[in-house]
Amino acid sequence: LPNPVEGGSYSCIVPMSTSSDSCVQQTKKDSMSVDDVQVRLTLLEAENVRLRDIVNRTKSQHVNFNTKLTSSISKSTGQILVFNKVLENRGNGYSASTGQFTAPYDGVYVFAFSTSSKLSSYWSWADITTDDTVLCRVNGYGSSDNYGEMGSCQTNVHLSAGKKVWVVSTYNTCIYDRDSTNFSGFLLSSET
Repeated sequence: LPNPVEGGSYSCIVPMSTSSDSCVQQTKKDSMSVDDVQVRLTLLEAENVRLRDIVNRTKSQHVNFNTKLTSSISKSTGQILVFNKVLENRGNGYSASTGQFTAPYDGVYVFAFSTSSKLSSYWSWADITTDDTVLCRVNGYGSSDNYGEMGSCQTNVHLSAGKKVWVVSTYNTCIYDRDSTNFSGFLLSSET
């Protein structure tokens, strides 16, 4: 061929000795001009760029956090529990200074909270909440003959970017740390 890049109409003929499962014998309607090939290649390259963007965006939207208490705490009704030990915070959604998680993306998130009540007749009541909506509740009662009751809850919720979620005391409560009081969450599916 003199110069196929300049365009024109060219036909490629597939030898009959080639196995039938690797190619199809070319007919007149299967012929394609170099211009057609260039158009298809340009479209494929654009699709490839779009798919790479989706993959990169998905990788950058990995969000999860895992926190715990390092000491027992007492809180009045309505106070936010601040989990001061951050074990992981991918996406930087959790604030160890406020105890609140802020959704960095629109999507469905999963949250979990577990706790144990302190000994000697202490209540441990707390909710995972957003604004004025209780997403799930944990309660327990500690007595002098055991280490206190354990409780946990898990929930999923759709959040818009910027929406906050936290754990709040729902009764005058005393929460025992003992590596059993945790707050965690992750982005299950993003809408962007």
